[in-house]
Formats: sequence, C-alpha cells, structure tokens
Amino acid sequence: MKGLTGIPRRPAYGFLVFLYALPFEGSRLKAWLLRRLGARVGRHVRFGRRAFVLCRRFDQTSIGDYSSIGDRTLITARALQTGEDVRFDSDVRVRGRGVLRVGNGCYIGARSYIDVNSDVSINDDAGVGPGTWIFTHSVWQSVLEGGSRAFAPVTIGRGAWIPANVFIMPGVTIGEDAVVGARSLVTSDIAPGVLAAGSPAKVLRTAEQRLQERPNSEEQEELLIAILEEFAKVSLDLRLVDTVHQSVRDLVRVYEFRRRNRIVGRLAYCRGTLSSSQLSAIRATTWVTFGEVDASARPALDQVAWFDVRGRIRSPHRDTFNRLLHEVFRGEFGVRFRIAK
Repeated sequence: MKGLTGIPRRPAYGFLVFLYALPFEGSRLKAWLLRRLGARVGRHVRFGRRAFVLCRRFDQTSIGDYSSIGDRTLITARALQTGEDVRFDSDVRVRGRGVLRVGNGCYIGARSYIDVNSDVSINDDAGVGPGTWIFTHSVWQSVLEGGSRAFAPVTIGRGAWIPANVFIMPGVTIGEDAVVGARSLVTSDIAPGVLAAGSPAKVLRTAEQRLQERPNSEEQEELLIAILEEFAKVSLDLRLVDTVHQSVRDLVRVYEFRRRNRIVGRLAYCRGTLSSSQLSAIRATTWVTFGEVDASARPALDQVAWFDVRGRIRSPHRDTFNRLLHEVFRGEFGVRFRIAK
C-alpha cells in the first residue's frame, strides 16, 4: 500500500516520522534507522533536532563520515548522496523527485531551499549561503496557452561560493571556483573562476583578475598566524580556557592553553620541515604544519592531532579543542581540510 506521497508504507517509515517529533537529536537512533531502511550512513554523522531525511530510494542514499544535518532540516527526495564532512545548517528544505548529490566538505546555509525535481549536483568544497533558492523546474501557466515550462538539472562546480539569498534558475551550471554575489539572480551559466553578480548575474571580474589577487607564500604564512591568533581569542571568548601563553621554540610557534592552572592543550605551528626532534621536544597535542613533514616524524605525528595546510588534510581527532580549531579554519577563514585515511 502506498501513501499520498507514493512512498510505500512500512513500519520503519512511521518510526522515522515519530523520531522527527522528538525534542532531542537522537543521532545514533536516526542513523541506525536509515541503515535499516537501506541507506549508507558513515561514522560520526550528526542529525539535529527534528532533522528529517525521507528518500524514495534509500538503497541509493548515502551520507558521508563526519557530516551533519542541522536542526529542523527536511530532505525529501528520490535519494541523497553526500561526501564526507558535509554540513547542512538549520531549516534547510530539499524537496522533489530527483537526486541531491553533495561533494566532500560542502556547506548548505540556513533557510536554503533546493528543488530537486531534476537532479542537483554540488561538487567538492562548494558552499551555498543562507537563504539561497535553487530551482530545477519552472512551470505554472498552461503550456497549451503559451505558458513556459523548464525542467533541467543544476550543477555547482568544485570550490564555488554562492553567498546569501541567491536565486538559481533551472539548467544553470556554475563553474569551478566561481563566486556569485549576494542577492543575485542566476539565469545562465557562470564560467569557472569568475566573480559574477547582479540581476541577472554578469561577470564583474575574470578568473585571471582574481588569480592575481591570491596571496604569495609569505602572505599565506602571515594569514596562518592570524588564524591561530583568532583561534586563541575564540577559545578565551568561549571560556574553554582561562589563559593562552605563547612562545617560539626552534622556529616553531607554540600556544599553551590553560584552564585552572592546568594545561588542556598545546598547539604548535611549524612553518618549515617538521622533524621528529621537534615533535619530541615540544610535545604538542595539536600540530599545524605549513612545510614538509620529515619521514622520521610521521609515526610520532600519527599519535597527535594535526592539520597539514599545504596538503589540506587533517587527522580524524574529534575532541572539542580540534573541532573548534577546524571550525575557525573553515567557518571564519574558508580553509577546509579533508580527513586523512
């Protein structure tokens, strides 16, 4: 027997609806139920309060490791397929009969609406800002009386950024590393790497012009120190620690985090080649490296948390300290890392 939505009625579906009404997250229970329905749910996946995923083809549905689906987010589609470390913020709506594919490290902002009557593909490291609307269909007035009709997929390229309140029309492809200005209307394809804005969106800066604005190696190092300084400030603001002491040892910048006169974390930033002697001398709980890692240091490095800036990879450690550091990297400076295998 089928319900009004065409989804077969099963006891598990009713239980899923019951879970949606609960006032707590219930991530493990929701993950277990989705697996029971045939979906592939990775490790450390978080479901927010009243987060709801209901797919017609759970056997084609997968949610990658370390992903999160925010409070009151509703996803009803033929299938959902995400990579690792994907974040849906709160109150996102995804509806339609197609498939939503989201790559590794992507972000979908709060109150966004994604229509998937045709498929939508959001590739690795792309971001969709809050309040953005993505449509894959457009029809209302009768085609027999001259009304227009459009059903076509939407693709957002790797590393593209769609800021707040953008409206994307059916059939649009936004190229790799492109940026669309806030409150823009996108009616046609956007080339890779450009900055486009307006209603309808037009190119304001070419990919070549934007490439010239990239910081050099020295400027990148200065930005990295600014990121670590901001992380120290956020740790104090959130009262995770009482004091932060800084020092420099053998060209390594060290941040010592204390709470109630007890060391709760030691963060070390190495700008050059990281050696085993540095690891043993400083004994940091978290390392941030901008240079190479000596082969002799790799076994010891695997015992602590680390962020490889050049390689854009990080260790799988998930304590509060390192989750916050990753959030500062990603949420405040746009630096994203893959989780090392």
